[in-house]
Amino acid sequence: MRTLSFVVLTVALAGSSCALRPLYRELVSSAPADAKTMSFLVLDAQTRAPLPGIKLELSEGKNRLQLSTGPDGSFTLPVEKKYRDENPIVVVAIPAGVTGVLVEPKPAPVAPPPAPVAPTPVVPAPAVTPAPEAPTPNDTAAQPPTTPSAPTTPSAPTTP
Repeated sequence: MRTLSFVVLTVALAGSSCALRPLYRELVSSAPADAKTMSFLVLDAQTRAPLPGIKLELSEGKNRLQLSTGPDGSFTLPVEKKYRDENPIVVVAIPAGVTGVLVEPKPAPVAPPPAPVAPTPVVPAPAVTPAPEAPTPNDTAAQPPTTPSAPTTPSAPTTP
């Protein structure tokens, strides 16, 4: 993406202010085709400090727009066909005591990296002891049948 900056250096006269006057199309030339707005920063050209409260005006033809920078020195322009067609001058009023300003596209916010995912502990599966095999119906036929034995009776005492 092409970075676009407009710089104006002025001679600071006591109590005077000057203006930076880029054309609308120059400011929004790097906007994506589907963009509805585009944000910018107004910075002091020497210190690169943001300049809050700076007045801006699109003032040509029938479409007029007045803006001012926020506490962080930013402002947002609508990206609209009517302004592209008219291509008005964007007047950036430079306050007294400031010798120059930069108007730069505001960088898009960077999403924080995703939080690291804790590894899932690997738990070994319990050891499986094979169950004793149950006899199958065919196994019982191979064994000889068992017959119950008769109860034993005590033997009679012998007489001498």
